[in-house]
Amino acid sequence: MVLAILGIFAGIAAPRFSAATNRSAVDQAADRIVGLHERAVRSAGAQSGSARIACDPGTDSLTLSTAGSGDVRLDLGAEPYRVDIVAVDYGGAASVTINAWGDADVASLYRLRRGGVERIVQIGLRAAENRILTEDDAAWEPLANQLPK
Repeated sequence: MVLAILGIFAGIAAPRFSAATNRSAVDQAADRIVGLHERAVRSAGAQSGSARIACDPGTDSLTLSTAGSGDVRLDLGAEPYRVDIVAVDYGGAASVTINAWGDADVASLYRLRRGGVERIVQIGLRAAENRILTEDDAAWEPLANQLPK
């Protein structure tokens, strides 16, 4: 009887735990993308040069390249995230370049998904314009329509 009751409680709690885990992973991955863009701004400024970020949705990874510092790879498809980069939009370009003043040459959009949880990361031309959107945000629908599902 006790085991049956514990089984029922476990059956009720498991979906909520799974959803919370997915939300946490997607939120952390979105934060890491914003952090990578902020690192690009700092690196470009420190070197009085530029930094480039490219995304490979096939491997769910981003690569930050700066002159003299080598490449930094952010793999969102691996643990602890296991998040899919569903779509990326660099305004038609293959990458985004940040100059020494911290300005990007194009705005960027990333659509992330794990389980049923999605986030859109919007990176502006300047770091102050960066934001992470959830399905509840008013700006979600127009941006979501720009990206493949």
